[in-house]
Amino acid sequence: MRPVIRVTVLGVLTVLLLVAACGEALGGPRTGSFKMNLPGYSTQIFVTVPGSYKQSQSAKWGLIVGLHGAGQPPGSYIGAWPSRMLASAGYIMVSPQSCTGGGVWNIDGKGDNAKECEYILKIVEKLLKEYKLNPDMIHVNGFSAGSGMCAVGVAGDSSFRKFKQKSFAGFSGGFSAGMKANADKAKETKVRIYNGRSDAGHKEPSRLMYQAFKDAGYDAEHFEVAGGHSYPLVSHKEIISWYVKLDKAARRKGEYVKLASQAQEALEKKDYAGAKKLFEKLQKAAGSELPELAEKAKKGLAAIEKAKKDALKRIEEFKAAGKNEELGAFCKQAVKDFAKTEVAHRAKEVLKELSKSSRPPKEVDKKPEPARTEPQPEKETAASLLAKAKRCIEGEAYEAARRYLEKILDEFPSSPEVAQAKKLLEDIEDEL
Repeated sequence: MRPVIRVTVLGVLTVLLLVAACGEALGGPRTGSFKMNLPGYSTQIFVTVPGSYKQSQSAKWGLIVGLHGAGQPPGSYIGAWPSRMLASAGYIMVSPQSCTGGGVWNIDGKGDNAKECEYILKIVEKLLKEYKLNPDMIHVNGFSAGSGMCAVGVAGDSSFRKFKQKSFAGFSGGFSAGMKANADKAKETKVRIYNGRSDAGHKEPSRLMYQAFKDAGYDAEHFEVAGGHSYPLVSHKEIISWYVKLDKAARRKGEYVKLASQAQEALEKKDYAGAKKLFEKLQKAAGSELPELAEKAKKGLAAIEKAKKDALKRIEEFKAAGKNEELGAFCKQAVKDFAKTEVAHRAKEVLKELSKSSRPPKEVDKKPEPARTEPQPEKETAASLLAKAKRCIEGEAYEAARRYLEKILDEFPSSPEVAQAKKLLEDIEDEL
């Protein structure tokens, strides 16, 4: 008869802790599942660092902070998040035990909830120091009272808010009546509130907490799912997928920083056409997820517009002063610097004028000139506007061409030239 082998949770944790300890002895940050010590606190802090984590990796990892429910061991909470799933998505996870209430978080204001928030901040700061983590990829979640503790920190104004939180997910929310949400971090943190349909005691508090976030301007969602007051309430794979989607821009931040540098370099070299393309690409890529880079793109595009206005002004000033030599030199450079813009088009026009004026006059027989009649202004039609637009496109004066084409759409919407005007507008957009 074969012996029966029983594997207990305690046994598994013991093995994992031994593996982690060996890893630490070999040098470098610990990996595996282990308990972290925090000076000044005697509570349990469980950490999972997938074995695939390497400090030398150029791509930084994210951090998930998970808070247990009342009476729920933190080891049980973090144990529901498979290490393999965390590894494939690029996250480490920490699940601390309450530092003031034992198995219960102080969220009602009667206990030392400020100390709880400070404690969580210190844990995050310690992990950010010891591991190569992206501070723009920190997510918090919690079950029941842990969900309420997250809401206290995310919605409140305490130590908890000193680290940037990309998202907050609350499961079977243990929210207190009258909880409010400060609007100061509304653009920073996405919110999801989940509660079970048969969890009667937590349905209304969850709805009210969701509404509080919504009213404060947060991007918040509320989900009622099958089940009661249980954990896990939803698939952790679903939550991880949400995190990955939210962190898409942050993971590529290094690429976008490089793109910003290239755009700035092009601007300093007065390659305004090249700089514009790079800044527009940066603006689209950064979006609202990377506001600092989006602001750089905005400032760069504004600088280009100012340079264009200044160049057009200088052309007219040189022309008015009759400084043809300086005007010619400036226009030749402007054609290069401001390629495919209205500045280059204007500079080419001026250069043509200068070329004509410098030619010697032709010898002609003097004959009495016939009486001249004042020319009548040509009446614009859709066809004439289209012809002008095509001439501008041939001369790479795209902005002027755009104005003629848009005039066709506005003033001659029923003309047969409209279809061709739309097509040319699309070509111009692709060119620019």
